[in-house]
Amino acid sequence: METRTIQSAGKPYSFEDRTMKGMMEYVLMMSQLTVEGSVNVDWFYGYVSGYTNFQNEPLALWMFIPCGEDGKPLVKPNVKMYDFSMDEEKLYKDDCIEYQTALARCYFEGFKYNEENGTLYQGDCVIELMTQPNEWGVFAEAYDVELYKVEHLVNLFPITLTQSKHQELYV
Repeated sequence: METRTIQSAGKPYSFEDRTMKGMMEYVLMMSQLTVEGSVNVDWFYGYVSGYTNFQNEPLALWMFIPCGEDGKPLVKPNVKMYDFSMDEEKLYKDDCIEYQTALARCYFEGFKYNEENGTLYQGDCVIELMTQPNEWGVFAEAYDVELYKVEHLVNLFPITLTQSKHQELYV
């Protein structure tokens, strides 16, 4: 598969790079396609509008890790967790489907959840969950900052979009 790369503001942009971009970088990258004549202006506005809406979304735990409808983290089903002699095969299959559906809904890749202290982590980056009535946010410990929207994550550390979210937001 050929990697699509464009030049914008003297910087090469690869559409295969799933690192989340800031709004300005995204607009510059996508506008280059209109300059090349690859896309029309309506297409450009549609994608930029979609990315703006994405960046303005309030953060939620399900964006980082698979969560159930109740918002609680799901444990990846493992056959060792089920007693198939007790006819739990259907339960196992249902749990697998629920987990895969929740995983496909995630926006960001590579985060793990520490159930003991309620933190998300990715490498050295630890994110503390903050929940209050009608408010969800994260506290990025290493940066001593509170985050409430997707756009707040962009400038703190490299964050990788899932393949499905990347395809939705990019060409």
